[in-house]
Amino acid sequence: MRSFESRPLGRLSYFGRVAIAKDCGAPLSKAAAWTRVLRTVCDGRRRLCLLESTLLSPDRLRDTLPQTYGGNMTIPCRVLMVYPKFVPDSFWNYTEACELVGANYPAAPLGLITVAAMLPKYWDIHLVNRNTEPLMDADLDWADLVMIGGMLNQQPDFLYLIDLHGKPVCVGGPDVSSSPHLYAEADFQVIGEAEQIIEQFIATWERGERSGVFIAEKFKIDVTLSPMPRYDLIKFDHYLFIGVQYSRGCPFTCEFCDIIELYGRVPRTKTPDQILAELQALYDHGYRGHVDFVDDNFIGNKKKLRTLLPRLKAWLEERDYPFEFSTEASINIADDSELLRAMNDANFFAIFVGIESPDPETLVQMKKK
Repeated sequence: MRSFESRPLGRLSYFGRVAIAKDCGAPLSKAAAWTRVLRTVCDGRRRLCLLESTLLSPDRLRDTLPQTYGGNMTIPCRVLMVYPKFVPDSFWNYTEACELVGANYPAAPLGLITVAAMLPKYWDIHLVNRNTEPLMDADLDWADLVMIGGMLNQQPDFLYLIDLHGKPVCVGGPDVSSSPHLYAEADFQVIGEAEQIIEQFIATWERGERSGVFIAEKFKIDVTLSPMPRYDLIKFDHYLFIGVQYSRGCPFTCEFCDIIELYGRVPRTKTPDQILAELQALYDHGYRGHVDFVDDNFIGNKKKLRTLLPRLKAWLEERDYPFEFSTEASINIADDSELLRAMNDANFFAIFVGIESPDPETLVQMKKK
């Protein structure tokens, strides 16, 4: 079986997924001979192809009909989610640390598995993280639709992946939202936070359209409505740690940072119940160890954080401390000893802090406060 890299570039024709196979063997009766089904399918360019008449048994005929979900007719879709490679030997790799503990890569693709939870339940989803495993020809052959998401440090591989041999490609994530012009060759673009616009994309796909651009209104997503990530799609033993997200946005105005452009200056937080439910899901999947709160500034909303931490502590105590936590926060956390104590009580062992310069004048110029 060849990996994606070994496959020659170029556009191949694609006529969708068809669940029909020809019968063979003994001659069929006259009644069976009249049981013929003509099916049409549509490729990424909406070209119609009339398939050859095929003799089907009643059971096999039923398998070719559209499924129903919640009493409504549905259109199944096989979705291949691909997480691009990060630039080698960058901050994002932690190569030596991974080798030390036998992990393939630091963190799982939290954004993609969150988007996966927004897709219809009758869609089949397969995830390939190119930082931990190869993308195979069989993965591409299986898929009806390819969805790719990533950040700036994944851009070279991200752009390379867009030409996936005739498969419709949907792109999204921070880099697409920041530089959509670079991804114009993709069939679909989801720009901004997906919760607001993913249903528009789904409706467009199920109408048979094979291109579109969907732009979310900035900073309007209520993250309390964000779904539980699809942790079942990841292979826990591949990673140093697993991520959860508590908030989006940061109150500061640092000139060099794109977070406030992507998520705004008013931090929006999930509820304590949401966070505990996500941790419980990880616990139920059998995961134990390091969990990272991936927020760009964990203390962006201190008032709400103070309500989360005691409940987090109690949850850990009830389960004999299955997790230890890390996060990212602004340096002014050092001025709040009470908050630091509460985080320590909730089993936080590390805080990532960005120190862009030791020069006060430089910090003023970049609006670092």
